Amino acid sequence: MQIYTVHLKRFDPLADFVLVKEGFSWPGFFLSALWALWHRLWWAALMLAAANLAVSLLSSMPDLNPFAQAAMSLGFAAAVGFIANDLRRWTLKRSGYVIEAVVSGQSLEDAERRFLDGSPELLITPAAKARS
Repeated sequence: MQIYTVHLKRFDPLADFVLVKEGFSWPGFFLSALWALWHRLWWAALMLAAANLAVSLLSSMPDLNPFAQAAMSLGFAAAVGFIANDLRRWTLKRSGYVIEAVVSGQSLEDAERRFLDGSPELLITPAAKARS
């Protein structure tokens, strides 16, 4: 069972919500800056690319043994995996989203359905919201 935080855009007539998974992000671990770009985290992608470059430059020092190089690369990837979803939450907060709820489910769709069962007012279509 996965746990998700639900972020809702307040003060928006067409309220939008986003679910962000709690815990480790495997795509963030393997793809770092590309993962950030996929989620439109522009500043985070820039910082991750710069940090990845710095780690690559440090690990390519001639007096570093291969074990230390691998440890640096793995350590950086693990750190990104642990903070990736927090970067998404931070960016959503800067964009005007607030944490509305915490839900759990077997999948993202299951958690979304569980959230909407408790908030049926969000099921109104955008066209109906625009008319009211």
